Amino acid sequence: LLIVPYAGILSLSAFKLLAFCLNRGPLAMSWNQKQFSAVLLMPIIPNEVFTASGGKRIPVDAGGANRSVQQLWIDAAKQFGCSILVALLLLAWPGLVPNPGTEKWDKDLSWFPRHWLYTLCSCCALGGTFDELGAIVTWLFDIQVAPSFNRPWMSECFAEFWALRWNLTTTNMMRALIYEPVMEGHWIRKPNPGAKGAPSLSDSAADLADSANAGTELRNRGVRGQGAAEPAGESGVGSASVSRPPKPSPWRRLAALQATFMMSGIWHILIFWCNTHVISWRWAVFFIIQAPIVMVEALTMRAWRKAKWPAPPKAVRIVLTNAALIAIAGPLFFGPADDHGFVVRNLETLRPVVSFLKAHGMLPV
Repeated sequence: LLIVPYAGILSLSAFKLLAFCLNRGPLAMSWNQKQFSAVLLMPIIPNEVFTASGGKRIPVDAGGANRSVQQLWIDAAKQFGCSILVALLLLAWPGLVPNPGTEKWDKDLSWFPRHWLYTLCSCCALGGTFDELGAIVTWLFDIQVAPSFNRPWMSECFAEFWALRWNLTTTNMMRALIYEPVMEGHWIRKPNPGAKGAPSLSDSAADLADSANAGTELRNRGVRGQGAAEPAGESGVGSASVSRPPKPSPWRRLAALQATFMMSGIWHILIFWCNTHVISWRWAVFFIIQAPIVMVEALTMRAWRKAKWPAPPKAVRIVLTNAALIAIAGPLFFGPADDHGFVVRNLETLRPVVSFLKAHGMLPV
């Protein structure tokens, strides 16, 4: 665990290998030797991992589910271009990015739009990197790769942001290693003979994806009855033909969520320390509090549906979710990154570009 953050995006290989030991995750599916190596070493999640859950498929907005090699390169170029433009904006805007230790939380709110731009820049930079590597995997090994970032700025609630839109590659591994074992009550998964020799995602993981679709649930309240059969997924295994075990209690779901976010918090402490040699407990707190937020949000949604109140407009839900995420991430996540120079060091690579543009009159001095 201490070594993992040093490997950067390749650190996902360690999580995949741990999950494989538990008969979970993408490596536990049927691959030939070359495909197995590619899935292990590259920071990608194949589409089959999302479609092997008995019809409970995680929706994908960004570029469709089966993207060609050409589309993956186009998506990577778009995201890299966006991240570079945002980074140049952050550097070119005088005083927008503070020097380490100079942040003044109580005097202005300039940190609010800046931290939203941080989020957009991180999303596009990581998404472009994953899509670029995904294009190579698709070209060489004929593996369909799922997008890692699914337009997170369109999230209508916290659960949707974490489960369906933000860094799905890492989310999938945290789900396989922590969330599913806690929900199922055992570490090692038994093989599922109905899934063509590949262990499918558990119903509990699919339930998490369902609960994350809170915005859709609000709009479609009352449409799906309790225990209704689901259509068959691409794997050909429909939940109508599978007897589902009783749903776990809300307390077990909370425990699973809390354990998952706590693991993520510990991992991010190590990532922060590797970059700054400072232990930031605020980064851990940011992730740990997400579990109760998601549970309170789900209970609020349920009470809202039960009261038969009209669903708030989609635009309102998106704006409120973005604002709430940044309001929490400001002092707990991006604040420490500003205070200890984490952001400045990552942006400095583009400083010569800004100087060149200013020298040639393309940016205001």
